[in-house]
Amino acid sequence: MYASNGIAINGMDAVAYFKKDNAIHGSKDFSYKWEDVVWYFESEGHMNLFIGDPERYAPAYGGWCALAVTSMSMLYPSSPETDWTMKQDRLFFLAAGKASSWEGTADQIARGDENFKTIGQSN
Repeated sequence: MYASNGIAINGMDAVAYFKKDNAIHGSKDFSYKWEDVVWYFESEGHMNLFIGDPERYAPAYGGWCALAVTSMSMLYPSSPETDWTMKQDRLFFLAAGKASSWEGTADQIARGDENFKTIGQSN
């Protein structure tokens, strides 16, 4: 899972991407530990939605850059605050400035899913 100092996705609220179509910083007041990292949320409601179905709201590829996972079969840090997209009702993060470089086609996503089965184990 992409985390810094034990905090998932730079402290962003994973549920907000789905519910508000926006990148919103979470709060320590609404936090939950999952996959060995702490996730922050802007509200108790968002936290409870995540607790109820974390796989639905957690970003694809553990929050690593989707372009790197799908095209280069490698893990590369992402920019959850600014570079993200929704494809196939899934949340994908990209490295800074790379959002326009990744189309997120069904084939790319399928390749990334296969790649991450192997490279995702190393993070």
